[in-house]
Amino acid sequence: MTNIPFLFWKDPREKNIFTILNPEVSKIKEPDISEEGFLLFPFQRNEAGFKFKGSITQVAKLDIQFQMIHPNQTAHSNPPDSYKTLVNQAIDKIEKGFMQKVVLARSSTQGLDASFDISHYFEDLCILHPNALVYCLSLDQDIWIGATPEIYIQKQNETYITHALAGTVEQSFKIPFGAKEIEEHDLVKNYIVDVLTKNKVSHLKVSNSTELITGKLKHLINEIRFCSPDILKIIKELHPTPAVCGTPFQESYDYIIRHENLNREFYSGFLGPIYNPQNFSFWVNLRCAKICNPLITFFAGAGIVRNSKANDEWQETEHKMNALRECL
Repeated sequence: MTNIPFLFWKDPREKNIFTILNPEVSKIKEPDISEEGFLLFPFQRNEAGFKFKGSITQVAKLDIQFQMIHPNQTAHSNPPDSYKTLVNQAIDKIEKGFMQKVVLARSSTQGLDASFDISHYFEDLCILHPNALVYCLSLDQDIWIGATPEIYIQKQNETYITHALAGTVEQSFKIPFGAKEIEEHDLVKNYIVDVLTKNKVSHLKVSNSTELITGKLKHLINEIRFCSPDILKIIKELHPTPAVCGTPFQESYDYIIRHENLNREFYSGFLGPIYNPQNFSFWVNLRCAKICNPLITFFAGAGIVRNSKANDEWQETEHKMNALRECL
């Protein structure tokens, strides 16, 4: 696989695809919105991120260079019982008051078919997920691709926007949100509002809870608007939110690091374009996969609360992975 970095993305509800030609990729310790580019940060809070620097241009025709090597490698995935045991152990901790919520992730790897075309894959994700940030980028020997529906921090005129998004049910079966999904979502919303309040933001407005449909799934969501003179501090402090970590933050974060047995890498980190310091859009890196030629690894997580059921959480991660699997 090539070492030459590349980067393509499509903004939600838009059809145009953008790129940075021959980007200069540098490792950065903290988010930087001072100049045009694209940021990529991992899940782990104190690890460095990357900035793709260069002029943002529109793509006339998508053509991602990718040559398959040794296709149809053997797939491997964590067995269901392993993940379910992890979930049950977390539920026990929650019932004992150690934490209120923790998000537990897993991965699943399969071989790519000889006919795999990454440009077609990207275009299919754009069609299936029109309201998501769809992206594809290379870093070192890996390619990351995804279609994420969740805003982390977005600048809109003089206002910043973030999402409280949690609780997942299948849209196709018209399943209503239950007590578990509502509790999980409220924990995320309340945490974000608490962090923003402690940072003395102004003009804080929280929308009513609504449903967000993405692919075959739907989630509970609030749009949260605010103003702040120090957005870089908030970008740093909010990550990772309870939507991908848990609450209380430190207890759930430590629990994930100790027990999850998974290197999330950029899954559940954040990423997105900076058109200029007044126009940037960062997204939580959900519904994503890593391609390490000729294998593709899908990532997904589920929010665990006191009334979670291990089998349901396993199925939820399967449904989330299917958002990218079905485009293969």
